[in-house]
Amino acid sequence: MLLNGLGFVGRTLHMYPEYFAEKPVERLIRKGIKAEHINDDALGRCLDQLYETGVSKLYQGLSEKVVTYLGLPLRGVNLDSTSLHVDGQYHTDGSEINAIKLVRGYSRDHRPELNQVVLNLITENQAGIPVYMQAASGNVNDAEGFKKSLNHILKA
Repeated sequence: MLLNGLGFVGRTLHMYPEYFAEKPVERLIRKGIKAEHINDDALGRCLDQLYETGVSKLYQGLSEKVVTYLGLPLRGVNLDSTSLHVDGQYHTDGSEINAIKLVRGYSRDHRPELNQVVLNLITENQAGIPVYMQAASGNVNDAEGFKKSLNHILKA
């Protein structure tokens, strides 16, 4: 899912078993795990758990360990955003206050009819390692989104 989220793979969740069919899954994850175990149901449960944990917080903790392990000085960072589109029917009743909103409208892909989400990413300047990421509602203004991301990371 990380590779997919970073744009290296463009697979929908139901196609993951096919993607992992020729990969050494037991070596990558653990003994007893097969490609068919990495299905949309398992990935959905994983996504639910990530939401409960807080993806940005988890991601920042992992990236801090990588930067420390590699001994990177972290003297400068780069901040950028990208919009992603999602397919399917999404219904919200407004009860999820902290959930991002899938919004149609301005699209960097020139596809305004698609539901959009935004991903703000801060990378370490020397090696380009992502050190912070935050998903945001579609059509969020870059200046506002960057301000929010920077305030969040500075409080951490």
